Amino acid sequence: MTVFLSGGCKNGKSTLAEQTAVYLSRPGQLYYLATMIPHDEEDRSRIVRHVASRSGLGFQTIECGLGLEAALQDADVEGTYLLDSVTALLSNEMFRPDGSVDWTAGERLANDLVRFSQLARSVVFVAD
Repeated sequence: MTVFLSGGCKNGKSTLAEQTAVYLSRPGQLYYLATMIPHDEEDRSRIVRHVASRSGLGFQTIECGLGLEAALQDADVEGTYLLDSVTALLSNEMFRPDGSVDWTAGERLANDLVRFSQLARSVVFVAD
């Protein structure tokens, strides 16, 4: 099953996504694809809150700020994945650390998301 949650910033999407992923994972491995690359103290605080909110839920965190294809290569097809967030991942892929802009990032990421949802038993995508 693939679930796509979208909405405004700071409105509870991540909490709902965590609950949904836990529900879908029974029984099975639960993975959290963390996409935020922190740039300031607000980002770091947000990451701390997200880590705390999923504490004890059984998530194995996979850092995925760039390159969803690496997570695809190691995907446990029987696992349940929570990718939070598609928006952050697109931003990371499009606006590169060297200052360049990758105009093909949107199409590439869209293809990766479709492929990922076809590979894994359950995926929850979160986007702003």
